[in-house]
Amino acid sequence: MTNQNDCGCAGANASAQAAEQPQVTLVDPMVNCPVTVSDQVCLQADLEIVPSVTTQTISVKCVGGPVLGPCASPPMTAPTPCRFSVSQVICAEFKLNFSAEAAVRNTSATCEMPALTPCPPTPPPPPPPPPGSCTHTIGFWRNQGVDLTTSFLPILLGNGGGLSINVTTTAQAVAILQPSSGPSSVPQYNQLYAQLLAANLNVLNGATCAAATAAIAAANEFLSASDTPDQKTVAAALASTLEQYNSGQLDECPGHCED
Repeated sequence: MTNQNDCGCAGANASAQAAEQPQVTLVDPMVNCPVTVSDQVCLQADLEIVPSVTTQTISVKCVGGPVLGPCASPPMTAPTPCRFSVSQVICAEFKLNFSAEAAVRNTSATCEMPALTPCPPTPPPPPPPPPGSCTHTIGFWRNQGVDLTTSFLPILLGNGGGLSINVTTTAQAVAILQPSSGPSSVPQYNQLYAQLLAANLNVLNGATCAAATAAIAAANEFLSASDTPDQKTVAAALASTLEQYNSGQLDECPGHCED
């Protein structure tokens, strides 16, 4: 026996309901192909305005003078109901906030052709530089270790700008490592350049420590922010800290090598 639907059509309602169901394609959650889709939606709201009338202060005043007798006597007539209507047009103003939710249906993903090979392995991180066991003073880098000094060039003393110097040649490095022939006319600044260059060479050679890194950063910032060599006290203090490191006397840093 064939079941009849409300319209008298066998199975028609069920077919229509099945056609209305959206087709949703499940994809691998690891596939991520983002795209932005927009659409305009017009929303309508039915509003109901409920009027409200509030009476204000009622005032009473006398009309004429008092008379003897009841109100029905002349000159007054018998009281009768006095009814009248009062109307007022009002304007109601309101704000509406429309919003809508968007749903994605029938999604799909497009990928490249598969390869019959596993994913390429992640390259290992570069090995850390070999730890240095000791530091050298400016004399070593200027004399016995001059070839090693050259291998680490160029070295920027400062962060660029101001009184920064970019050391690019062996002759330039040797001159800076000799404070008496340094690039500045102020001895304190020549001492700072020499100790800062030696500290950079020690770090590049593997003798690293947190205190040395901080001291080098402070000296670089000082040189970059200076336009003229007029802060002799600050330059001398920075050079002193760097000299302690280069001499192996800075706390929690490598000791001094036997040059």
